[in-house]
Amino acid sequence: MNSKNILVAFNSPTMLSVITNYLESQQGFSVFQAKDGIEALHALYSNRIDCALIYIELPYIQGYSLSRIIKNTKELSSTAVILCSTEDNSVYHFWVENSKSDGYYVPSSENLNILSNIINNALEKVTPRTDFTPSVLKEETLLETITSAYDKELFDLYIIKSAFQTSTSVFDINEIIHKMISTVSGIYNYDVLGIIVNDTQLMEFYDYSDSIPRSDFEDFRKICRSDFEKRTYNRIDFDWNTSIYSESTIEQFSDKTEKIKSYEIFPSDNQKHYPVTIHIGSCSPESFNTRTTARLNFFMSVFSTIIDKSLVFTKAKITEAKMRSAFSRFIPPSIIEDIISGDPKATVSIGEKRQVAILIADIRNFTRISENNKPETVVAFLNSYFTTMGKIIKKHGGTIDKFMGDSIMALFGATDSYKYNANRAANAAMEMFEEMEKEEFKETTKILSIPDDEKFSVGCGIHYGKPIVGAIGSEDKKEYTVIGDDVNLSSRVESLTKVFGTKIIVTEEVKKDIDAAMNDIDIGNEEQSKPHLTRHLANVIVKGKEKPTKIYEITSDLNKYSKTFLENYSKGLHEYVIKNFSTAIEYFNAAKNEYVKDKACYEMLKWCREKQKTLAQDQFMEWDGTISMLVK
Repeated sequence: MNSKNILVAFNSPTMLSVITNYLESQQGFSVFQAKDGIEALHALYSNRIDCALIYIELPYIQGYSLSRIIKNTKELSSTAVILCSTEDNSVYHFWVENSKSDGYYVPSSENLNILSNIINNALEKVTPRTDFTPSVLKEETLLETITSAYDKELFDLYIIKSAFQTSTSVFDINEIIHKMISTVSGIYNYDVLGIIVNDTQLMEFYDYSDSIPRSDFEDFRKICRSDFEKRTYNRIDFDWNTSIYSESTIEQFSDKTEKIKSYEIFPSDNQKHYPVTIHIGSCSPESFNTRTTARLNFFMSVFSTIIDKSLVFTKAKITEAKMRSAFSRFIPPSIIEDIISGDPKATVSIGEKRQVAILIADIRNFTRISENNKPETVVAFLNSYFTTMGKIIKKHGGTIDKFMGDSIMALFGATDSYKYNANRAANAAMEMFEEMEKEEFKETTKILSIPDDEKFSVGCGIHYGKPIVGAIGSEDKKEYTVIGDDVNLSSRVESLTKVFGTKIIVTEEVKKDIDAAMNDIDIGNEEQSKPHLTRHLANVIVKGKEKPTKIYEITSDLNKYSKTFLENYSKGLHEYVIKNFSTAIEYFNAAKNEYVKDKACYEMLKWCREKQKTLAQDQFMEWDGTISMLVK
């Protein structure tokens, strides 16, 4: 014999009889019958009913409404409710799901065998009451039950509406707290209120009557903190000295001093972890009745979720900001945006050819310098040096691609591209060397022990080409970078600064971009070329290339070379190209006499004499005016 009591409320005598007979004779349930909603309520009050099968279209009180009344009435809420209808459609399902019922059944003579399973599933969703006391439902009690149930329904809707409006401020915890205080004040007329948020850094909010003595308020705060600690068992530290603290007072317009006589914490269940607790004090003794306590607990069940989400979103926002800050030192901002947004259309992961200026700056003889200094000294200097140079590169629209030992590789045009990328790279290079001439920077180099026969110097090469740009690497590790022959050429050009004794060398493609920027009257200040001198150094064939590359020196030192020096060097280069080596030697010597320190003059004189000797031996030698360079 099944010990469960079942109420079957149907207005169809036939269906009422069929279901009752099946549950009693075949399943062993004790069945109580009702033909309308009012009879059903009388049966629920006068008998301990475990589960109620309620037809949706009942007279007087429909099934949806009856389900809400049962679930919103404390004495009846532990009863499992199964709503029934004559057909299975989406409209019925919607209202069943939103009427607080525990199951749905479409009765027929063919599916009676599944009813016991539906009942058992519904019973598992409720906690049966053990303290049931039968009572007679009087007319005034019936009206009170119905009005109280709908009063609770309206209150729940009010809280949900308030929570919905608050959820739009999920990133602003302070706004949520202010909304909570406003809502609580509409539920209960408190004298002192405390809200504690279980964030990484504890947050405390207090609102209290100005008629409460400060000593009483301090005691209240101690109790709040103590109760909060009991309910956050998974938290190790409670550093109240560093909590984010806020308090406000309620003006009572009374000189009378009031004592706090009653106190409650919500939620009152300390078996769970809550992201927030609310503490309420009153100057009236025993001022918390059953209805108020239930309302405040429901309020907390809704707003705890909002606070929890807010804390998660805030932490995610802080984490994202930290990630952006950390990775911005290594990855272009636009790539970080693609990663965070998960943009499937981002082409950088696929790879593409793009017009990019590649700047490579290398510290001269740094291996020897490293051998003469402690590792920590070398690292400290490099960090300072890279930070200073990185700021200048970023200022001109460039991105640090990578640090290669003591070298910097920067890109202008990937990912963010501008009208004159190479001109920006040249401007950045010149400003980098201007920075290195400042006393402040020279002070940083003094931490290094540099051999007497050397000085701190840097060489910089820039080329403008179309390398392959993309996120390159394995599935586990990718690096946004550029690859291709243009990268190799930039490296070769940088190496030539040692040969020609110059600080910056650029290719012809870079010079063309600089010239275009100089002649563009409509560009903004950030695109304009820095004042500079340009010298055509030579036409070279670098290692790994078959075609010649025109290379140029650029410098922001407008007084470095005299006009006569530049003219003699240019004429000497012209004569060298057309195989007039003797005349070329005369011009290069004249230039050398103007500026005896110029290493390029000595290099060109060496090549002139070598080719002059070769020409004397072979008057039919092939000649295109280029210099073959084997340096890497």
